Amino acid sequence: MNVHHLKTRYGGLTNKPFTDVEIGPAFEPTDPPPVIKRFRGLWDTGASGSVITQDVVDSLHLKQLTVTTVQHAAGTTLAEVYLISLKFPNSIGFRSIRATKGILGKDLSVLIGMDVILNGDFSITNHDGATEINFQVPSRGLRELCKAQEKLKMPSTAPMPVVVAPQPSFPRNTPCPCGSGKKFKQCHGGPNPPQTPLPSTAKPS
Repeated sequence: MNVHHLKTRYGGLTNKPFTDVEIGPAFEPTDPPPVIKRFRGLWDTGASGSVITQDVVDSLHLKQLTVTTVQHAAGTTLAEVYLISLKFPNSIGFRSIRATKGILGKDLSVLIGMDVILNGDFSITNHDGATEINFQVPSRGLRELCKAQEKLKMPSTAPMPVVVAPQPSFPRNTPCPCGSGKKFKQCHGGPNPPQTPLPSTAKPS
């Protein structure tokens, strides 16, 4: 089986690693190629499943498969479920992914969750002041992932969504030291943290 490798290097440190993805309806190998459109996706290792917005549903005229219960910071709600196909720029593709519909951030249409990431090897590094993402499918282990990274050395060409100063890490389930009243994982430790920095006096426990 061929190994496909995706590498994205940003122009600085970022806490919002975006990747353009092509989305379409799920399909079988014998089906005609589906209509696909490009959307902006955010990698999120804290999400168990992938999420799409109403914009994706409407653009592709997707048909609802079922509903499911999802947990989030505000509690639990029912969410619509759709079957989609997903393709990355380097030919890594999945014919059938279950995605729930949700509300995401501005200019964001897709949340790439662990249901996708678990199909291969995934790494995030921040060497020399630039965030870099590597995704390899199928899984070949850390050694092969490192070899692929060396072969794909390239200049920083991806846009820099957000540049953030390094911040201390806190236990995910403890209150966020910013004083918001939320857990750290739902505030400054989450996928969409506030842009305000943590207090300079805050230190990990």
